[in-house]
Amino acid sequence: MKRIICLFAVAIFVTEACKNTSSNLVSGEKKDSASLVLEASERRETTITLAVADIVDAYNTQHFIAAFKDYSPDVIDYGDGTGRPIKGIDSVRKLNLEFFGSFTNFKGEDVHIAVDGDLAMVWAKWSATWSKDFSGQKATGKSFHVQDVDVFKFNKSGKIIEHHSTQPLSSVASQVGMKF
Repeated sequence: MKRIICLFAVAIFVTEACKNTSSNLVSGEKKDSASLVLEASERRETTITLAVADIVDAYNTQHFIAAFKDYSPDVIDYGDGTGRPIKGIDSVRKLNLEFFGSFTNFKGEDVHIAVDGDLAMVWAKWSATWSKDFSGQKATGKSFHVQDVDVFKFNKSGKIIEHHSTQPLSSVASQVGMKF
């Protein structure tokens, strides 16, 4: 009886192995160009999603320098569009490090990331406390709470070439008592 059960089990195993081999042959066949393009697009969007998630993580852990690892040297930060664009990684990094370095407990919550092609959008609730002097102004110790959507545009090399924000900096400034 044990031999029959063993033979039966081996027969099932061999049958299943043959099925898997034949399905592997089908899946191993040359893929059409539309499938390859779709897979490449999905890989790119995954890479962009991870890059943006790294930026959010860098801000949440206050490792602000790490937020710029995926920025292109020629990035342009348009802010909310009310001021002049800031051009170049050095200028963008300097301003951001000065500003966000003046805040503690910086936190993004309820974060949603959406990627479409070369664009990534981050929608989140942001908060922080103004704890260090900034631009000649004394810190007030007050906190801000805003909802914002940041839009990042990526180049073909996977680096950020543009940043746009929907939340005007004046809404943060008014909550913490900062003057512009």
